[in-house]
Amino acid sequence: MKKLLVVAAFTLSAVHPWPVMAAEQAAEDRIEQSTYQCERGVIVDATYINTKDGSSFAVINVENKLVPMRTSQSGSGALYIAIDKADSYRWHTKGDAAILSYLDAAPGSAEKTLLSDCKASDAEE
Repeated sequence: MKKLLVVAAFTLSAVHPWPVMAAEQAAEDRIEQSTYQCERGVIVDATYINTKDGSSFAVINVENKLVPMRTSQSGSGALYIAIDKADSYRWHTKGDAAILSYLDAAPGSAEKTLLSDCKASDAEE
């Protein structure tokens, strides 16, 4: 289920699936909500926020908690990294697909995939 909301003024200090380039900046902030169906029937709700200044964020609901995220550089698709380093979740989206992983803060830790095969529930089969 996707819902698109256009907000005239939205201020967010800590909290998107597509980075907004400077040339594409909207006159208003945009908020989009998506629900993803993942393996084992796990549901992940995601809210993406694109601000008119070009900043992009996401908030996902995982393990019954909200995780605010910021965009990070990605080779393909969009990569969101938890703002709170103690909750080092990573949400990588590409089109209607997503993967949730976790990277422990300890140096040398390997990234672990928590959920793969996530697909926006309103995506075409």
